[in-house]
Amino acid sequence: MTPKTIIKLFLLPFLLFSCAEEPSALETLKDVNKPSGPYKYSGVRITNELPRGSEYKDDKGEIYAFRSTRTYITNDTLLAIHLKIEFPSRFITLKHLKDEEYKELVKTDRSYRVFLLPDSLTPDKQYDFVTNNHYVSKELEKFLDNELDAATMLKKVIQPQETCTLNLGYLFKPDDVLTRAELFSNGHSHNLSIPTNEINLKNSNIKGLELMLGVNVNPPYYYSTFNCGRIGFQK
Repeated sequence: MTPKTIIKLFLLPFLLFSCAEEPSALETLKDVNKPSGPYKYSGVRITNELPRGSEYKDDKGEIYAFRSTRTYITNDTLLAIHLKIEFPSRFITLKHLKDEEYKELVKTDRSYRVFLLPDSLTPDKQYDFVTNNHYVSKELEKFLDNELDAATMLKKVIQPQETCTLNLGYLFKPDDVLTRAELFSNGHSHNLSIPTNEINLKNSNIKGLELMLGVNVNPPYYYSTFNCGRIGFQK
């Protein structure tokens, strides 16, 4: 055996280790910089984009952080599925984990509201950093001023091989930073930092999937979860 062969054999384990694929976000600590999904369960794929945002000032002069996300629900089954979404028409208080061991919850004065944005308000139409002094666009401002209370419910039939895009908006007070927000079921993975006992979902492959919305602000310290709808399977 030549010296070169010995060197190659010695280096081989290190080369194999260095070329190995890095663990994904599913296998490691939650990565707040990566979009979530697509995750597939019972023939339904859910993908959550990372948030983008700016600020919104209401007619009283109060300033909120505005954030938006897009969630894609794809029907990979052979039958139509029925999507129902329902958000509260109020602000939701964020919970806070007092310590890193998730042992004690404390109340906070931080809250947020989630709603459905019109399909016409695509991300490029939500912001106007140049002419509107870093606040949201005038078109989005008009919607937030006048139509917020009517933007809490959605019912839609998603045909086989069709994708439904949910255009979601959030207002935070005080002016806070949304790290990520995700829609998921008990069978779909998520990339959120939330206690497992906060996830209360029941799934049935025959009847459908319950949906939950999870929100992280400066994880793992502030979070929120609530049941927000379901996906029903057509017989």
